[in-house]
Amino acid sequence: MRENLVSRQFWSYVLLIVCLCTLAALFGSTWDWTPGAASLAVLAVPCCAAALTGRRALSMAIAFLSAVACFVEAWIRLHLDATSFTVGFPLLAAGVLLFTNGIVALRTRRWQRENAKLAVQNSDRPDDVVAPTGNNRQSEMTPPELLHSSRIVPLLSEPMDDTVDQAMLLLTLQDISRRVSSNLDLETLIPTIISTAKASLGCSECHVYYWNAREGSLSCALPPRARDNFKYTPRTNSGMAGWVIENRQILTLRDIEADYALSSILEEEPHLPDAIAPLAVGGELLGLMIVDQVEQDSQSFLKLLYILATNYALGIKNAQLFKRIEEMARYDGQTGLLNHASFREELEDAVKESKSNSAHLTVMMCDLDHFKKLNDTYGHQAGDHVLSAVANMFHAVFPEYAVVGRYGGEEFICALPHDDVERAQEFAEDLRELVASQVYDFQGEQLKASMSIGLAELGPETSTIDDLTRAADMALYQAKNSGRNRVVCHAHC
Repeated sequence: MRENLVSRQFWSYVLLIVCLCTLAALFGSTWDWTPGAASLAVLAVPCCAAALTGRRALSMAIAFLSAVACFVEAWIRLHLDATSFTVGFPLLAAGVLLFTNGIVALRTRRWQRENAKLAVQNSDRPDDVVAPTGNNRQSEMTPPELLHSSRIVPLLSEPMDDTVDQAMLLLTLQDISRRVSSNLDLETLIPTIISTAKASLGCSECHVYYWNAREGSLSCALPPRARDNFKYTPRTNSGMAGWVIENRQILTLRDIEADYALSSILEEEPHLPDAIAPLAVGGELLGLMIVDQVEQDSQSFLKLLYILATNYALGIKNAQLFKRIEEMARYDGQTGLLNHASFREELEDAVKESKSNSAHLTVMMCDLDHFKKLNDTYGHQAGDHVLSAVANMFHAVFPEYAVVGRYGGEEFICALPHDDVERAQEFAEDLRELVASQVYDFQGEQLKASMSIGLAELGPETSTIDDLTRAADMALYQAKNSGRNRVVCHAHC
């Protein structure tokens, strides 16, 4: 380890990280980026490059320095912009860099070991290690994972074609990494992935499919356009895509044509793309990237495809995690409805729209009757079961434009834009009758429940959110005091 840390290569990386960290702080301050975002964008490439060397000590040291650089950028921005020092996004950026470095280093070491084993087995025929052909009988005896993973290791250790400008390639990969890592919206990330892949790989067709491990199915991430002339439909259990899903390795049309063991794929699927790459992170398959109509096939194509697929998979995983965090912050975990804060945001927009268009808006406050007694008698798990069932009834009764949320405990709240109180009362009665008529089966117990509902419509005396919800709450308490299991409208409706 000491030899790695005193080597010229290590200190070159250190100097590069210091320069890039300073530039990241200046660019982040100029463009008003979140502290840590610029460091994530510019340090992703050297972090991955260090991992591709296969030297564990060097890779770990560069990854650690890159992670520290994210906090250094935030500290520099503190003095440049006079803003408060936050560790949230720098911590996330550092985690992404460490995770990326670890995954790339792990895969690199694995490929090196497999390539070494295969080279020993075929030492008398070294050409077979790089490009197995259909006439090679030994390919029938070699496991597919070893056979096809060995194609990439020699490419990663060899220089690119002379026609490739490595400096331009580095800048291109850096720009792609920045665009992918800074885009946390899947709807805009997928078009970015497709456009950058077409430009970098020199292909006319590129399609991304999501993989659903639970259902074992593929779904197109971006629906094809009418002018697209793409004839290939991936299969999950057979064919070219099925092989990639099973082996988690890149497969090209050239490999299929050259390998006798894969020749059956040509018979199953007459229209095959030029290459399919798995989009995987940490052993988890996220999807497939299908590339076709490549202008120029070369060794650099396979290398670029591997690097791009790795970066794209990390970008998709980050976007999925970000979307999941947003959903957890916006929706109630028990019922799947909007939480209190999110509902108020939606209601505020609905009130503004109703006032500007002079449209109706009715708010409905709902409460399950004697819910505490149900919890005390049958347990809180039974109460949670009833809450979830009632939440599903809102979706069954109310129209799609209704805004439904959990107000707290056993209380629900619903906003009906464009509906007056008479129309809202019809929905409320349907919901009340459905809740009262339903039998809730929980662990052999037949449970019953009822609901009291209060209504209030937007008007002169209920022109604000607080006044509107307060009026609906008053009507709810009137329904409670009148015997429960009924719908009551506010007096000023």
